[in-house]
Amino acid sequence: INKQCYFEVFSHFIHQNNKVNNSHLFSMADNLNLTESLDKVIIENFIPLKEQFPNDLFALNISKSTLYSKSFINWLVVLSQQTPILQQNLIFEVNEFDLLHDVDEAKLHIEVLKDLGINVCIEHFGTSLTSFKYLQGLNISYVKLDGSYMQNLTDDSQSQFFVQTVNNICHGFGIKVLACLIENSQTLELVEDLGCDGVQGNWIAK
Repeated sequence: INKQCYFEVFSHFIHQNNKVNNSHLFSMADNLNLTESLDKVIIENFIPLKEQFPNDLFALNISKSTLYSKSFINWLVVLSQQTPILQQNLIFEVNEFDLLHDVDEAKLHIEVLKDLGINVCIEHFGTSLTSFKYLQGLNISYVKLDGSYMQNLTDDSQSQFFVQTVNNICHGFGIKVLACLIENSQTLELVEDLGCDGVQGNWIAK
């Protein structure tokens, strides 16, 4: 945990000199079936940052519709051929709930991403009782524990047991485990003791 795992990239949009609320923007894009287009815009605008810091590992969030879109995968293959820097030091974060919509289809697209050199992290991990079952054979690099397990972790023995279990199983698959919403030194020390490979939260960096 003493070195940087990767940088998660956050985006914001400006309209008429005002910052747009991201939750409203993505909700509207989803209602208009434009989420995939929005993800493409984010990736295209991310390229100059990646070119500026080619050796740093970055993560971008992608939506459910993008994860399952064959047209997006085809677009990304072409873009990565035109912009080879996307094929190194890049991670896509996907929501566990979205991935569980169709694990077999998601697995096929994840394999294409891996072939391009793009790794995958499952965020909000642990929200489903089937979490461990689908991991087997899924070619991912990281899971990011759902933040609910970090709330009162120091006083909740069941959450501690779950976090330790996740680490034991994921490490057996060669998957690293990240803990988010770390807000104090006590929680940080505990997740280190429980075996987490990385942490994220205001106590680490706002």
